[in-house]
This record gives sequence, structure tokens and C-alpha cells, in this order.
Amino acid sequence: MAETVAALYTLALQQETRLHAEMALAAALIVPPFTPKRRALIRAGFGKVHLLHARLNETWLRQLHLPSVGGLPYFGAERVYFEQLRRRLNLWVELNGLLHKIMIAPRLPVIAALTPQISPMERQLRAFEGALYHLHDYLNPPRPNAEDHVGKHHDIPLPFTHFARLMQLARRTALALGGTAPVSFLDVGCGVGLKVLQAAQVFEIAQGLEYDNSRVVVADKLMRNARRPDDKVFQADAISYDGYGGFDVIYAYKPLSALDLLIQMEQRIVDKAKPGTVLVMPYTEFEERFQDMGCGRVARLVYVTGYKDRDMKPLLRKIARIGFIVPDDPASRQFDEGFVAPLAKALRHWGHLA
Repeated sequence: MAETVAALYTLALQQETRLHAEMALAAALIVPPFTPKRRALIRAGFGKVHLLHARLNETWLRQLHLPSVGGLPYFGAERVYFEQLRRRLNLWVELNGLLHKIMIAPRLPVIAALTPQISPMERQLRAFEGALYHLHDYLNPPRPNAEDHVGKHHDIPLPFTHFARLMQLARRTALALGGTAPVSFLDVGCGVGLKVLQAAQVFEIAQGLEYDNSRVVVADKLMRNARRPDDKVFQADAISYDGYGGFDVIYAYKPLSALDLLIQMEQRIVDKAKPGTVLVMPYTEFEERFQDMGCGRVARLVYVTGYKDRDMKPLLRKIARIGFIVPDDPASRQFDEGFVAPLAKALRHWGHLA
């Protein structure tokens, strides 16, 4: 009996469903660091995937050679499915090769390298950063009355490009510590919220804490325009705030100028944050105190609560196998990834695929 497009369509759907299930099992094995034992485990896990993929590819080729396939309606279910299946088969070849390269690649640097000072990219970044500084100055309310804000800094921004490098490392560290998306971020003393908005490009949840209500009003408008329901800026006192345990990454750029108040804030954060919280504290004073506060150092200015420096090597090895890429918004993907989706999800989670 001659094969029909409809019969091959049904067969391919069944084969892809089974392949998706096996792909999910294999993709769950992709966990850095990729030691020889882990690589062998991953390769064994994908053994059945390769076999099932070959069968599905054969079914796709068989339908391609049917005389009736050219007469299918352009938007008919069979034609649309087999066209998307062709793209998924090609994507599998691409991502399978990427996985192999990742497993045998040298370790990545803990923090992204700076761009050369004379490079075109550096010139572009400086121009971009200059525009953001102007925006920051425009959004900020007038400087507060010093008598009303004793011990508190004016909203002084960390350079935006430096912040971006620290946030990449913070996300990789949070994932290495066992975190799964969504990864949550808090800026303590966020001012008008530009760093919260920038962090929202890296973390699934980005929030800011600010003492000065006039800045909260500005930041609130900014975050509402970003149209992510969990992102927000709220008014609170950093020294008494009780919710630090709800975040994976906490950033504070010395919002308090009085040393005694600054130490109180740091201690409050460390005491209330859950063990394994990433702290980004980009000022030299915390370098002198992080060990006494029970933190380990990932790199200069980036720390982890509940760790000691001598226990950081396994974590650093894992970070060195996590990529720098932050996944794109799922809504931007152009087609259904089907059976390849579990592998694509794993590669995105570990920072190797947009």
C-alpha cells in the first residue's frame, strides 16, 4: 500500500513526542562543571536521542519524496508541520554541535574582559554610557536638604558598563549556586531606578529599595513603563528592611556615607539574606569586612553569603563553565522548537544560547 502524507504526518508526530521525552531526560544531565565523568554521562544519555532523531529524520525525508506533497495546501496542517520539522531537525544539528564544543572548551573567565581602550566597541560603549549619565541627571530630583538626609549619599551611579559586567557575573554565580529562573535582584538605595531597569535586562525579577520618596516616585514611573509586573521600586529604610531573604542577588553601591550606618546596613543584609545570596558591593570598604561577615569572594566586589574563601574553589570551577549570554524573551522566538526545546532550554539556562 502506497504511503500517504497523512500517514507520515501521524507517524512523525508520534516519533517527535517520544523524542521530546528522551531529549528532556538527556538535557537534564547537562550540569557544569563538565568533568570527564559528567561528559561520559551526557554522551550516554544522548545515545537514544540520536537513534530516535535518525528515525524522525528518515520520516521527514520520506514525505519529501511523495508526489502528492507539492499539492498540499500552503497553510495546511501537514505542510506547516513538516516545514517546521525541517527547521527543528536543522536546529538539533546546530545545538548538538554547540553542546559538544561547550563540554570540551577551556574555562571561561570569571568576569568578562574589558574592551580595549582604542576599539570601536569601547567608543560605542562610552557614548552609550554618556547618554545614560545625562538621563540620570535629568531624572534625579534636586539634591535633598542635608539636614534631612544625614548619613545618606546623593544618587551617585556606578559606571553603567562596569555594572553590566558585575551583573553578568552575579547571574552566573546565582546559577552556579543552584538557582533556577526566575533569578531575583534587589538594588539597595536605587535612587531613580536606572540600575534596576538595567538589571531587568539580566534578571527575571528586578526591584529597588529607596529611602527618599521623591526618587521612589520617579523610579516607580520608570519601572511601570517597563511593563514587567514583578519589577518595582519601593520606599524602605535599608537598615531596618526585613525582606532581604527574598532575593538571589543584592546590590548596594554605598548608599550611606556615615560609616556606622553603612556597617549596620551591611550586617542587616548579611543577617537577613539567605545563605548562598550573591552580594555585589562595589566599594573598597566592604573588601575589608566581607570575611568577618561570613562571606566568600567570587571576584573583587562580588561575594556570596554563608561561604568562606577557602570553600570557593568548587563554585568558581562551576562559574567558569557557565556562559555570559542572557536568554532572549521567549516571545521573540520565531518557531516552535519542538523536540529540541529541552536541549535549547538547558543551553539557555547555562548561558550558552540566546
